[in-house]
Amino acid sequence: MSKGNMKRLFSHHEYGYPLLIILAFALLIFISSWFIGNIENKHIMNDAKSALDTTELNITFDLQELENLLVYISETVHIMIQQGESYEIISKYITDITGYLFNDEKFKIYTTGVYGVFDVFDGMFHDGTGWQPPDYFIPKERPWYKAAVEANGKTAVTEPYLSMAMDVYTLTFTRRIFSEDGKPLGVICLDIVLDRVRDLAVNTHFAHSGYGILMNSQLEILAHPDKEILGKAIQDIDSSLIPVAENLKQGKTVLEHRIKNYKGEASVAFSRQLENGWYIGVIIPEKTYFKEMRIMRLSIIILGTALAVLVINMSKKLAIANEKLKVLSVTDELTKLNNRRSFLEHLDFVWKQNYRLKLPITIFMIDIDYFKKYNDSLGHLEGDKALSAVAECLRNTIKRETDFMARYGGEEFVCLLPFIEKNEALEFAKTMVKNVESMKIPHPMSLHSEYVTISVGMASTVPNDNNSHVQLMNEADIALYSAKESGRNKVVMN
Repeated sequence: MSKGNMKRLFSHHEYGYPLLIILAFALLIFISSWFIGNIENKHIMNDAKSALDTTELNITFDLQELENLLVYISETVHIMIQQGESYEIISKYITDITGYLFNDEKFKIYTTGVYGVFDVFDGMFHDGTGWQPPDYFIPKERPWYKAAVEANGKTAVTEPYLSMAMDVYTLTFTRRIFSEDGKPLGVICLDIVLDRVRDLAVNTHFAHSGYGILMNSQLEILAHPDKEILGKAIQDIDSSLIPVAENLKQGKTVLEHRIKNYKGEASVAFSRQLENGWYIGVIIPEKTYFKEMRIMRLSIIILGTALAVLVINMSKKLAIANEKLKVLSVTDELTKLNNRRSFLEHLDFVWKQNYRLKLPITIFMIDIDYFKKYNDSLGHLEGDKALSAVAECLRNTIKRETDFMARYGGEEFVCLLPFIEKNEALEFAKTMVKNVESMKIPHPMSLHSEYVTISVGMASTVPNDNNSHVQLMNEADIALYSAKESGRNKVVMN
């Protein structure tokens, strides 16, 4: 068509405007397709990264809670043995605590229960699920026993091994307990099923066609859909995984690396290291990965949904934010101590356990003296620094893993000690008071010291039918008020 004919065509109102609109719309679609295609490439990658983020938060947070729970269980058994409880009573406790785990929505996902072997009872073994070991079962030859012995009183975690009770690969949180004179009393264990941990990584948002893997610090497979691969190093499975292994060893996050999956399909891999030294990975077949990209791009072009991209990205960010909130919901942002909510939840759990076992509980209510005057004279920035310093001092004063310190609100802290006699608790509280003043943080407005100090209200009881943890908290609070009224920088016991 000549230039003249084109000019006449576009100048004709009947055809010109519609053609211009069609051409403009086609150009817009082309540009949108190119532009949104680039946006979506980033979106799909972010989608897989979000799967890693979610998995990391879930695994790190939940396994830490399970590890903390084992510490509490082993300390409870330790106290029971010291108080002369029989093997039957302790076995019942282990059975009861296993039932508690199986009824908890979070913990039942991971664990197969609690068990232990007791030197103090001639090597007797008890599994909280009721599993009876075969005649050839020798506890001292099991990986969990060896790991506990090597850790010598600290919490240890085994390398993955095949569970005799369930014929699945597990790892075990294990802890050896000792008498006051250093004699071994036994080993307490909490099993974690590796495939249940891996399942957290499976939901990759790609039509569930991807899968997750879990590796130890040596890049050996801990959890994988193909059981034949378990225990092998990833670089030994397929040559396409060698660059992935090299990047991970260097501390790099792997994003969209082309590999072959265990079915031989062309795939892309995303992987990163967890805080505990393990690694997680998400493997997605290429056909799914790029199909999702094409389908979404087509829907974006047809629907004009730049808004949809925004909504989807917001949804993914919201999912990650919710997981982060799960962690933040139990932590005080300023002091990094546990917060009031997590303290009250933990107190409820400890109260129920100690009620059953008739063991004492002590609570300290702790308040920074004249803190309002401190803020008024030096400003809130300095006030925050003082709060953080006091929190760190209190945290460092705690020596037992079962003790629980939290920020209760404002300048007030609270400490829960589950197995401690009054006299010992009182000396511990006095040490807290002394340690805070010893930091020598200047306090220009204090009426009782030139430095920042604390007052402590203490209350102790053995849970029974005639009291409650609310009552114990109130008694500690009344004692705190007495400490402040009678001079501050001291401990008052109710």
